[in-house]
Amino acid sequence: MNRNWLYVFIGGIIEIVWVSGLKHASNAWEWTLTGIAIVISFGLIIAASKGCL
Repeated sequence: MNRNWLYVFIGGIIEIVWVSGLKHASNAWEWTLTGIAIVISFGLIIAASKGCL
């Protein structure tokens, strides 16, 4: 399997996590983890798109 597709797949899984985090976060620690998940997800998607060019 192409590494870029693996990045997209993992980024999609993490995206599900952070969307759930936006709904359920209730303290600073949970918001911090949600923010980290957003950064990782977007980073993986960007890395995958750069590899396709």
